[in-house]
Amino acid sequence: MEQKKNNKKIFIIIAVVVVLALIVAFVILNMRNNNDTTGSSIFSGSQDELMSKTDHTYGNSQTNITNEGLIAGDNEYIYYAGQTGLKYAIKKQNLQTGEATDLITSNNSINYINLYNDDVYYLTDYSIYKISKNSEDRQTVIEDVDSFTIVDDYIFYVKKNSSYNGTLCRIKIGETKSKEISSIKVKEFSVYGNSIAFSDADNFKLYTVDLDGKNEKQICDDKVKNITKYGEYIFFNSSTTGTFCRINADGTGLKDVMNDSQNKYLIQDNQIIIPNYSFVFYDFDGNELRKFRSEESATMYDNTIYVSLGIANNIIYYQKTSMSSSGIELIQITE
Repeated sequence: MEQKKNNKKIFIIIAVVVVLALIVAFVILNMRNNNDTTGSSIFSGSQDELMSKTDHTYGNSQTNITNEGLIAGDNEYIYYAGQTGLKYAIKKQNLQTGEATDLITSNNSINYINLYNDDVYYLTDYSIYKISKNSEDRQTVIEDVDSFTIVDDYIFYVKKNSSYNGTLCRIKIGETKSKEISSIKVKEFSVYGNSIAFSDADNFKLYTVDLDGKNEKQICDDKVKNITKYGEYIFFNSSTTGTFCRINADGTGLKDVMNDSQNKYLIQDNQIIIPNYSFVFYDFDGNELRKFRSEESATMYDNTIYVSLGIANNIIYYQKTSMSSSGIELIQITE
């Protein structure tokens, strides 16, 4: 009788262990199903509000973010990086009157200008600040940042580390806790739709990842730079081939658009705009559509060493540093 009792206890213990093992296995399997095998999601078992959207609102266009976000615009004003004396500044210019004033000045260069509701966000001295469009209440938002952009109510940014390139994160505006999107160290990134294109800081390979950190994958073997995600295409310069390329976001359809690298380019209205003594417009296959020349653009490459670009409200922001001069031009593009 005693032996039967002991056997019964052993059977119960084994049954309990089996049940617990099944529960643990189910939990692990469920977690795996909620996370991509190539990278874990920043959300586990919950719906991401950004991924549920089909349309997004951007603080600045991706073509400007690729060019360090030096200009942004709304229905009344354009906001762009400039200088006042020895100070760097964000200029606020009325679209109707052309009158420009300083929104804010800084001892350090200003870039990654983003508009969000009634505020202007920008980066200076590796910190994100915001200030109202009326020049009131400047506040520090995030420190130790290399680059950023705003999508809907979220800031996507690269957290600065000692090697200059860092971790890709996102944080909801008004909150204090950010979430890591990828464990790969990021050189540059471009957000469009529900995914992000980025290059890794070590090998300069091209990756994509969803806004919630899922489905991370390498999509191109070339070494890339100057990436812009536009629609379902990702445009970039290939250091491997020395050409300007495009690729589908799923990694298919790699194509040379131009035979030479285009370190400075803009994309708007399904056209690629290249500064080349004037502004030359191309379609996405690299076919020339038209040239636009103004007095300013016709002389933009006169001994020019470095050119900064941006576009907002059909106004091209162009800043050159040359052997003879340095300055900003705002060029209205017409048909």
